[in-house]
Amino acid sequence: MSLEIPVTGIAGSTVYRLHRLPRYEDLVTFLTSSAFPTSLRPFLDEHLTGVSGDSDIEAINTYFDAEMSRLINDLPATSPARVYLALGKDFETIKRHSLENKEHGKEFGVKGLMATLDAARSELYYSQEFRSELLAKEDRISKSTELFGLISYLEEAYLAILYRQLSQSNDYFRSVAVAKINTYSFMSAIKRTEKGQAKDHILAHALPIQGVPAITALKAFGFGDIVGEIGSFLEIPGTEISVARIESELLAREIRTINKATYHGVADERIVQYAEQLYHLFANIKLAYFQKMFAGSEEETVLRMINYTQL
Repeated sequence: MSLEIPVTGIAGSTVYRLHRLPRYEDLVTFLTSSAFPTSLRPFLDEHLTGVSGDSDIEAINTYFDAEMSRLINDLPATSPARVYLALGKDFETIKRHSLENKEHGKEFGVKGLMATLDAARSELYYSQEFRSELLAKEDRISKSTELFGLISYLEEAYLAILYRQLSQSNDYFRSVAVAKINTYSFMSAIKRTEKGQAKDHILAHALPIQGVPAITALKAFGFGDIVGEIGSFLEIPGTEISVARIESELLAREIRTINKATYHGVADERIVQYAEQLYHLFANIKLAYFQKMFAGSEEETVLRMINYTQL
């Protein structure tokens, strides 16, 4: 980590890279053209700096990891952008080690949790914070038999740390943290309802944070028709309410919140905007790539893609 490079300097070079990324509409045009995927590498070379890798998918995965590591290492520890990026990377690291230690159909166990924490310790930027959050849920995590339940506990820990770390920052970063918590809270409630879990059990998984719209709304819902209640809360027209529509609306709100960085000059906010747009750019490319390889529906592909440049 370097403390010598001003955040504005890092952000300035990041904004240059951000402006090189294709707009969502241009990406869709390319991904639905006959040129995709054979000309993917030239397309990547046009919009990115220094792409390498034996395969296109390997190239974008390697590029994203390298970009995140570069930004995290260059930014000072007090930078909100660094906190945001480092915690996101920590969450992915914890998930990876948890999946390695999870045996199918068996409880994760205290052994699985400790093995995960020990294996991840040297790789985490916020090792102590994650350790404290997860050990506080040790009994429930150790009894997890399904991946959904296990990953949910990890995500709850991640979001609690993220909110705690960013809540003292400016309005932009608080709004970004809240937007992510809104998405998780509503989608978790829907998935848990689908699994037949009761309202009290679902609310027990709500993060203990005051003032987050989704958490406040869930406590007021009757849970007779959770999809309808959430859809109405999000002001989705009744004829359009569905789980897929709710998820896309929540993600769109996240992205619009993140893209408000456009109006914040050249600072930490723009670094987060670049990181998120790069992530969704690659996610869209990989979705289209595998749909093409397995002869999937082009219409379905476009419907599932995320418009990462919307304001």
